[in-house]
Amino acid sequence: MISALKKETLEQYISLARNSPGIGTLLEVNSWLFVEKQNWLHFYLCEEGALMLRGRDAFLVGGAESEELACLLEFLGIERLLSKNTVPWGWKKQRTMYQMEYIGSEFVPHLPQGIEIDVSPSAMDVVKLLESEGISGRNTEDFYSELCTKRNHSVATVWAAIMEQKFVATAGAYAIANGWAYLAEVVTLLEFRNKGIGSALCGALGKELHRQGNKVALLCSTEKEEFYKRAGFVTKEKWCITCKGE
Repeated sequence: MISALKKETLEQYISLARNSPGIGTLLEVNSWLFVEKQNWLHFYLCEEGALMLRGRDAFLVGGAESEELACLLEFLGIERLLSKNTVPWGWKKQRTMYQMEYIGSEFVPHLPQGIEIDVSPSAMDVVKLLESEGISGRNTEDFYSELCTKRNHSVATVWAAIMEQKFVATAGAYAIANGWAYLAEVVTLLEFRNKGIGSALCGALGKELHRQGNKVALLCSTEKEEFYKRAGFVTKEKWCITCKGE
C-alpha cells in the first residue's frame, strides 16, 4: 500500500532510499529536509520502496505495486517515472538511463585558458544560468529555495565556471549524505560547449568530493556517457524512464 510520508515514517523511508545510493541519496536528503513542508516536493512510502514527486516527474527507489502506482501517478498528474525496473500498469519504457560513479582519482582537470572555477557561486547566479537552459520539472523559485535550504544544512555544494566575470557552466552535488554525493544540473551555456569546460568542471568537483570521502554518482542518458567518462566516471547500473502509454 502506498501512503503519504509522515515524520513518524521518515526513518523507514530513508532506510529504503539507502538501498540505492546515488538516486536514493537525493530522496534521503530531500525527505529529511522537506518532509514537513512538501510544497513542491512530495513523498510517498511504498511497501518496498520510496517515492518522490517533483513537478511532473517521479523518482522511485525500490518497488511498488504496478496498478496502485499507476493510479496514484495518474491522480497526481505525473508524466514520467524514473526507477530501476518498475513499470506502472499501462505505462511504457521511454528511455534507458545510466548511473555513473566517479573513480578518476588520478584525473587532473584541465580547464581551457581564461576559465576559472568559483566553488561558492551565489544561488541566484546558478539559478539564472540553469533557467537560461531550462530547469526541467520545477519552477525557478522552488529550485532557488531548495538550493538555499540544502546549502544552509551543508548537504549540497555547487560550483561554476567563469570567464570574464560571466557564468558559463555549472555542476553541483545536490544531495550529500551517508558517504554519497549525487551530482546533477551539469549545464554549459550553448556558445561555450564542446570546449572541455563542462567535463573539466564536473571532474574537478567529483575529485574534490571523492577527496572528502564521498562516493560520487550521477545519472545520465546514453548520449552523455562519453562526456562523463572524460570527467573520470564509469557506468555502474541501468535505470529507466517510463511514461504513460497512449
